Amino acid sequence: MLVSRVTKVVSTLAAVAFVAACADGSARGAEAPLPHSTVAGVFATDIQGSFVGANGPEGVAAEVDGHPILLRDVTSICLRKYRTPIIDQMIQNYVVGRECEKKGIVVPEAEVDKSVEQLRKNVAPATLDDVIAQHHSTMAEVRTAFRNKIQRGRLVADQVPATAMAHCRAIFIKFAPEGAPVAVAGTARTEANARALIAIIQSELTKGKEFGDMAAKYSEVEPKSAAGDIGVLYPGVREIDPAVADTALTLAKGKVSEQVRTHNGFWLLQAISTSADHPAGEDAAYKAAHDTYVDQQAQFLTPKFVVDLIEKSHITFATDSECDLAAGKPMPEAAATVDGHVIPMKDVAAKCVAENGPRVVDILVQNYLVNQECQRLGVAVPETEVDARLDKLRKLIAPNTIDAGLVARHMTLAELRDSFQQDMKRVRLVQDQVKPTKMAHCRAILIKFQQPGNLTVAGVKPRTKIEALALIKTIQAQLKNGKDFGDLADKYSEMEPKTANGDIGVLYLGMHDMDTGVMEAGLALDKGKTTAEPITTVLGYCLVQSISTSDDHPKAEDAAYHNTLSIYKEQQSQTLTPQAIVELIKKSKVVYYVHA
Repeated sequence: MLVSRVTKVVSTLAAVAFVAACADGSARGAEAPLPHSTVAGVFATDIQGSFVGANGPEGVAAEVDGHPILLRDVTSICLRKYRTPIIDQMIQNYVVGRECEKKGIVVPEAEVDKSVEQLRKNVAPATLDDVIAQHHSTMAEVRTAFRNKIQRGRLVADQVPATAMAHCRAIFIKFAPEGAPVAVAGTARTEANARALIAIIQSELTKGKEFGDMAAKYSEVEPKSAAGDIGVLYPGVREIDPAVADTALTLAKGKVSEQVRTHNGFWLLQAISTSADHPAGEDAAYKAAHDTYVDQQAQFLTPKFVVDLIEKSHITFATDSECDLAAGKPMPEAAATVDGHVIPMKDVAAKCVAENGPRVVDILVQNYLVNQECQRLGVAVPETEVDARLDKLRKLIAPNTIDAGLVARHMTLAELRDSFQQDMKRVRLVQDQVKPTKMAHCRAILIKFQQPGNLTVAGVKPRTKIEALALIKTIQAQLKNGKDFGDLADKYSEMEPKTANGDIGVLYLGMHDMDTGVMEAGLALDKGKTTAEPITTVLGYCLVQSISTSDDHPKAEDAAYHNTLSIYKEQQSQTLTPQAIVELIKKSKVVYYVHA
């Protein structure tokens, strides 16, 4: 079904993404809201994002009832939004390749072949060709990625410190950790029973029994191996508990360890040989272990090494305005230059469109249909409403600024305004489908308690749950004796932010930033009533009083209820807009052309 491919539309998507940008404007390549109406993530094509359809007119990515979605517009959006991580990777590959050429490091094609074959086995039963296509890549790019990974390891291999290694046997006796089901632990044996069994095995070894024979009889290492052989160990060896590896590396050839306890069993280890004392017949095994160790350690060293190479280079980047092709500008030759070497913009654009073009086209198709439907129904979003949302965003992200966020997200203010406007249009199209709901204007008194291990809350006396319950019961008694709820809220309530008379505003179903128990209790009350028992929240105990309800409130509260109803409708609309857009697409003739 088409609707199953539709993702949930979040009304504040543009603002949320924008806030994230402002909070970390330096994060290159981070996600950003797509400019001009890329607010809602509803996809009409396949969820994997591949184009479907026939070959179309040159320069056209899709047609909606005869209206063309231009490829240059799609490319322009993709370039500005997605080019940064792609350029970064191309720069890294260039400086790494240049450094390898300088140092005479060559990666034979046979080594790349081995990596490709291993990947082929790892993705089975899927085919490698299918996986590559799903990732919008090519076999050439996969081979380049493997070659570059090997190159990076070679460049820092001489920085990896030498290490001791040991070829070992092991006897492992499992136990079930406390609370772990037998099916998960793989045994019903208790820790005490496992300890007793490993002690018996140690006793047998001291009497002259062969370690390999005892391992074959008792060890529960998986997969099972002859005489308990677990191969050559080194620091950081994978799939071996660090305590086991560390102990093994302290053993001299032929020696047996003391018990080693891990989270699920006890180990005894014997060093068959060591890197410093082994027969020539084991040279190949030690070399393979050494190569794996160096490769693993190199992964920690290569990021800084590559950063250092980049910092020593002179790099320039194309600006956002140079990447704006929508106005008919020609594509610049260089996306970036590294010491005069050009990172071609056409290659960056091709990658951007291959990976992200289908999603951008989907959204542009949706936006066109939404605009047409709004025009048909006379639905408009005044600029003053967009201004109000921008002002709200400014307050939300302070002390960060919108201008800083725009730079970080490769957007203009006009594009952000368009995103907000498109978001509001979608809400307007489905608002009349939102069912009415009960609302209640409430007060609350919150008495906090400290959870075990929680830090003391500033300005609030630390108290236990028992102490908090005793205080809330005292307040209840005062209410029964005729004390005013608002006065008691002013005196006792620890609700944040602090408000006069404990006023927590107009509540509605699904309200954000409100404890569910408090919300449900408030909505269940008639006007003037107070909860009979305290409500337990994550912060403490709470009493709630209904000042009024949507069915029973004075005229002076009309505005507050109207505003709350608008917020409720906007939130509820998010669940309705995906299906509404699907229906618009079904009623239209939408053709997607192949460009990926």
